[in-house]
Amino acid sequence: MSMLPFLGEKSPFSAPEGTGQLQASDSLFDSGEKGKAKNFKVVVRVRPHITRECGLSSCINVTSSQAIEVCRPDSEGASKKHDFVYDKVYDIHSSQQELYESAVKPVVLSVLGGYNGSIIAYGQTGTGKTFTIEGGEGDLKGIIPRASDEIFNFIENKDHSNAKFLVRASFLQIYNEKIADLLDPDSMKQHNKSYLKLREDGSGGVFVNELSEHVVRSPAEIAVLLKLGSQLRTTASTNMNRESSRSHAVFSVIVEKSEKDESGESNVTIGRLNLVDLAGSERINKTGIEGGQNLDELKNINTSLSAFGKVVLALTSAGNHFVPYRDSKLTRILQGSLGGNCKTTMITTVTSAENSYRESLNSLKFAKRAKHVKNFAVVNQDLSERALLSMYEKEIKKLRLALNATKVEEIESTEVVELRMQQEALAHEKMHMQGLLEQQTEQAERALQEKSLLTSKIQSLEEQLLLGGHKIEESVEFIHAVQKVEARLEQEYTNKFKEIEEEKRKLNEEKKKLEREKTELERQKTELLRQSTNLSRMSEYSQAMNLFADGEEEDNDDYDDDEEEE
Repeated sequence: MSMLPFLGEKSPFSAPEGTGQLQASDSLFDSGEKGKAKNFKVVVRVRPHITRECGLSSCINVTSSQAIEVCRPDSEGASKKHDFVYDKVYDIHSSQQELYESAVKPVVLSVLGGYNGSIIAYGQTGTGKTFTIEGGEGDLKGIIPRASDEIFNFIENKDHSNAKFLVRASFLQIYNEKIADLLDPDSMKQHNKSYLKLREDGSGGVFVNELSEHVVRSPAEIAVLLKLGSQLRTTASTNMNRESSRSHAVFSVIVEKSEKDESGESNVTIGRLNLVDLAGSERINKTGIEGGQNLDELKNINTSLSAFGKVVLALTSAGNHFVPYRDSKLTRILQGSLGGNCKTTMITTVTSAENSYRESLNSLKFAKRAKHVKNFAVVNQDLSERALLSMYEKEIKKLRLALNATKVEEIESTEVVELRMQQEALAHEKMHMQGLLEQQTEQAERALQEKSLLTSKIQSLEEQLLLGGHKIEESVEFIHAVQKVEARLEQEYTNKFKEIEEEKRKLNEEKKKLEREKTELERQKTELLRQSTNLSRMSEYSQAMNLFADGEEEDNDDYDDDEEEE
């Protein structure tokens, strides 16, 4: 069921006309006073009742596309209503696609234009934050897979055929105020667990030291990284959620774009998209947690969310106030997204079930406060050539110059040939000339090796760059990458086949050996049976002879007795 009351209304998050081209005049958010743009949007998404909430009444009503009403249930006291207005409200029938198109897509497109963008999912445990960010399969896929599709569709658009792109991704979690790399499985193992530290970049910003960043060339590669990190993320079961996230997670996509202007100079912009899935706020008496590690997790989650609230409070209070970004790792990492150089959308998730009235009301009050946060977003241009894409292009240019300076053919065609003629003409200097010849030949070989090495480096660097306006799978680099994988797989298959054949040969030899041993055992068995038979026959013959001898003696005795009587 679609949100019919919202059809035809112009969303405050509407994307600019056309998805393939961004104009400098495109304004994704309303302008604010004193030249400061209203670059912080707050939307609310109401989750429908789930199994454990069946039979409960609803305490939340969505009255319009931007308004919501909260009614106090009888179990909480006298009847009372609270009305809230936000940039956008999504009722229980809203789809993943609706939310992405109006609340997220403009931020993703601004990132492709060189801005910083953040999507922050905030709310009580079990209200659908992770589902909104990651989603499921098909129409249920979440913000991350939809944003990755958007990014690579933008790159493949024909309007960007003169641009080069470099896309990277990282994934981290903040668990018990410790930062871990979710894309580094070895560091996440219990016996070898290591944590990362925050560092300042010299311009007032922060970065996570030694956090791995992976170059990605397609939505499928992003999906693989998302699946890997999600499997390593810390979760636990509570009364509030069967699989509750016990850590804050930040999935980041960095898009660097290089485009030449009319003068031929390359302009490089850097856009960073942070997709943040916060751990849910919880009350101890509703979770069923009694103590131990789970209680420590809950305390740390609530402490960091409290610090998050204090930052929002300081940013929205009248006058100049100290903003306590350093109170937690979470607010330190999100410093740019909260009151900084960024276009941010905060998605507040709530449930309409009456037993979560207090939690939903607190979330909506906080979201109302956050509506007053103001960010000042500007395009990030790489003026100091510190972007990875700039360094790649600079390194490729340097390697090409070095490649062109290699005088392999000149060495081979002049000095080596001349030395060979001198060797033939001057026999008495044969040994001396031979030494020079070998030296020059070695130089030629080194030059050839250097040329091959430089060519390989250029190819390796160029394979990591994406050329705009082309299908990724049709690019020469992609085809080369596929061919390399196919060659590797073919070699692995050949090696495996050889191993199997060798094992088969060994098994055949063992089989033959066993057959020979079996034959020998059969022969020995037959021989033993023959000998046993012979022994039996000899024994019977011996017994017969003994009986015969005994009979002869008795006859002789009888004969002697007869003679005596006579």
